[in-house]
Amino acid sequence: MPQGLSTYVNGVRFNEPFGDTVNWDLIPEGAIDSMALYPGSNLVYGLNSLGCALSIKTKTGFSAPKHEFEVYGGSWDRHSEELSSGWNNGTWGYFLDLHHFKENGWRDFSPTKADQAFGTLSWRGDKGSLDLTLGGNDNNMRGNGAAPIQLQQQDRAAVFTHPDQTVTRMFFSELAGSYDLADDVEVSGNAYFRQNRIRTFNGDNSNYSACDADPTLLCDQDGMIVNDINGNQVLVDDAVLGATNNTSQTNMRNRGGTLQTAFAQDLFKHENNLTVGTSYDYAETHFASDTELGSLTDTRGTTQSGVFVDKSRVRLHTNSSTVGVFLTDSFSITDALTATVAGRYNYIHINMDDQYIKDPLKTLNGSHTFDRLNPSAGLTYQIRDNLNVYGSYSESARAYADGIKLRRSYCAV
Repeated sequence: MPQGLSTYVNGVRFNEPFGDTVNWDLIPEGAIDSMALYPGSNLVYGLNSLGCALSIKTKTGFSAPKHEFEVYGGSWDRHSEELSSGWNNGTWGYFLDLHHFKENGWRDFSPTKADQAFGTLSWRGDKGSLDLTLGGNDNNMRGNGAAPIQLQQQDRAAVFTHPDQTVTRMFFSELAGSYDLADDVEVSGNAYFRQNRIRTFNGDNSNYSACDADPTLLCDQDGMIVNDINGNQVLVDDAVLGATNNTSQTNMRNRGGTLQTAFAQDLFKHENNLTVGTSYDYAETHFASDTELGSLTDTRGTTQSGVFVDKSRVRLHTNSSTVGVFLTDSFSITDALTATVAGRYNYIHINMDDQYIKDPLKTLNGSHTFDRLNPSAGLTYQIRDNLNVYGSYSESARAYADGIKLRRSYCAV
């Protein structure tokens, strides 16, 4: 669930600012160098990491200095072509990954196409490093939902209703760097800009039917007469019975950065590692959704009538600002026993502007502020070179419209 998983790519939060979901199709697999999964007790990864945080590091010309071309194909007209290239001369380097994927899908009406591009220009010096990363995609995916078992018994490839389409178009840019102030002090940070446009079209069956009191009018499942976006009552007609087209358009832009300092200086003649830092993220979102009435075809596809339900229309603009300040310290009590303490303070401000002109009450308007300090503490004991045990206590929180939801986590392995 989105509230349980935070995903970071090169230190940049990849959860969408609207809804906190993760669109995995935006991350090209061929560009991934490593992935690490951290428990919710790791507070450095910030907002909404109730379950865990996934940290993804991408390739550079220094970590992957080679050239590869991969082609494969399979059933249902599946084919994939991917070119990756990396190089460095010790100071400068580059990495580029280009990927095209397409298939018709094993189920009816389920084609998918994904085009991804990702590249990094890198510099390495005696005391510092810089990485400029650019990425983008143009994906068109159709993943139809669950079908009744009776339909599956008749035709394994059948879908119940269609289409179920998601189109994502993203642009991503990041400049990240680090510098060694001393042998045991490192400063690092990044700045990023990310834009993602998501469009969905979901054809579904309908909960609307003729009214009991007046069969010439259309009513919803609560028995209320349906009005269209022009304020007219919807008349019963074959063109508006049996199906709905639920569509949405989400345009998101977010930017921000992180600055942190790591100290590896001994404390009281014991090994100690301290990291302090701060982050800032600002996001703007324009969201629109509609429900269009329609009918079902012989293959359970949906038709378009041009009649849109007034009650279902949403036009919303949001902006949010998030500031985080974090600290984590690991202190070696003995060669085998290490204590870790951490804390993160989050401040979140969200503005919501209802832009549907036919909603005079502006029911979605709002301005909300949340803040909280989340602590964590734990012990790790190295029993053998290849075996350790640890226990920890942590608190994490997620911002909801009605306040902060708190989760306490106890962990012992």
